[in-house]
Amino acid sequence: MNLNSIKLYRITHIKNIKHIVKFGITNKYSKNANKNFIDIGSDELIEIRNHFEVVIDNGEFFLYDKVKKIILGDFIPFYFFIKMPMLYKIQKNTDINPQEIVYLVIRLKDIMNQNFEYYFSDGHAISKTSNFYDKNHIKKIVEILDWKAIMSKNWNEPIIKKRKQAEFLIREDIPEKFICNYICYDESSKQKLIEYGVKENKIIVDREAYY
Repeated sequence: MNLNSIKLYRITHIKNIKHIVKFGITNKYSKNANKNFIDIGSDELIEIRNHFEVVIDNGEFFLYDKVKKIILGDFIPFYFFIKMPMLYKIQKNTDINPQEIVYLVIRLKDIMNQNFEYYFSDGHAISKTSNFYDKNHIKKIVEILDWKAIMSKNWNEPIIKKRKQAEFLIREDIPEKFICNYICYDESSKQKLIEYGVKENKIIVDREAYY
């Protein structure tokens, strides 16, 4: 793992893609936000994140009262790999089928070169034991995150599950040009993406990215 090879992954409903092609990945508070956005996450967790405050402690717990604080719901969240526990819950506990779920993939190096406000965590964002880091620590991300856990296929152990769900948070809208790939489940999903305006050379069909 090296800094230039790190990618960020976000899953969304395929019906959101037409808006994303036109406006990019938008913050829900943006003037360009999708008024018809279809959410695939847990309503309960989304509500928690809308009010959940975390501190950007950069691993220094003793500085709790002196550091910047943010609300998770104010940011667009990404994971660092495919087949996250969130996807498992969606596939097992909802009526959303995998053909309706699309990964949006961006390169970390492209985000680093922009004047975005961003942070990253070393574990599940609402875990009390996760640390959050600012962009001053981005070049240390390879050492900070547990990549073995992030890329693990077996995350039954609580500590692995927590570390696998490390997040990258971006406040600003992300133009579509930063999306390097769209990962989808099958050829029928690919054809829908093309109909919605996605360039075919950006689309990857990969059933192994799903449960």
